[in-house]
This record gives sequence, C-alpha cells and structure tokens, in this order.
Amino acid sequence: MMIVGNRTVTIPTYQSEHFPEVYSEQECEAEIIAFIDAHPSVYRMVTESKSEVWKWDSSEYYGYQRSQTVQAALSRVGHFKNVYEKSGSPENIWRWRAHFSYTHYSDKGFTGGFFQQHDEKYPRGGLSFDYTPETFRAVLARFVEWCETGSLRFPTHRVTVKRRKAIIFDEQWKTGVDSVDQARELLSKI
Repeated sequence: MMIVGNRTVTIPTYQSEHFPEVYSEQECEAEIIAFIDAHPSVYRMVTESKSEVWKWDSSEYYGYQRSQTVQAALSRVGHFKNVYEKSGSPENIWRWRAHFSYTHYSDKGFTGGFFQQHDEKYPRGGLSFDYTPETFRAVLARFVEWCETGSLRFPTHRVTVKRRKAIIFDEQWKTGVDSVDQARELLSKI
C-alpha cells in the first residue's frame, strides 16, 4: 500500500530592503539585490525613462532585458553593476558614463541624448550620454575626446545631440576651453 505524506521544502529568497517587489530565489541574483540596496537610485535609473543610457528600454541592453518585469530589471542592474565596477582606468568611457549617470541622476534637469560626431563629410562616432544643463559642456568634451583619441580618431567638425542640436567647432579646443588640460580639469569636476 502506498504511503501519502507531506514534506516541507525551504526555498531561500533574497529581497530588497528598499524595493519589496524586488526579490529572487536565485542565489546568483543575491549580489545584484545587495547592490540595489547599496545604490537605490540605480534601480530607479533602470526602471524609469529619465536616463538615456540606462532607462529600461535603452539600446544598452539585450532585447530580453527590455521589459518591465522584475527579472529584466535585475538583469539590467547586473549589467550596470558590471560596467560600474569594471576594472581598469576610470577614464574608460563606458565606466565613466555609468559613474556619471549614477552621480547626477538626482540632479535638477537630468536628461540624456544620443551624441553624434560628424566630420566634414559623414556622421562618425555616436554614443548616448546623460547630462544636466550644468554638465552638458563637460559631457560634450568627454564625448569629443573619446571620438578623437579612441579607436575612431576622426576630426570633429560638428556634434548633434538628439539629432536636433548642432554644435559647430572651430580650431579652438572643442568645448570653448583653451586647452586639453583645461578640458580634463573640467571633466574631473563631475
């Protein structure tokens, strides 16, 4: 004769202190949830649409990460965390963007857009950035520096932001400052 019984199974769950809807039964996501609790604005950044770089439907993410589910949000935070904590130089453009967005997310006027470099003939490098009215010039300087000293290395004639705002440069350094050293000093303040 068959014996019918009951068995209790304990499944550990990991839940955010700040966002009770964020929980997982996957141990591999516990570190991401701990990161969310240590950096609550990151969760807001990846679930809202204020950040051009890190918003929930950003091109920064794979298709499966671009949904409104908690699992997709955890995946986006995991991606942000990997970029934010990336080893190497703090000047790395990807790491710099993550630190910049995290630092300024709560600032007044925080927004973002796609920056596109153009030389005399063609559109060249392009990358999304977040900025505020006060930090726009420094972000522009960082973008142009990346375009001209990174792997792209095309001279910048103009930059468009959000495909609307055109900035035309002369032979002076690209942000209106007198030298690359002044541009780097401006960048170090953000």
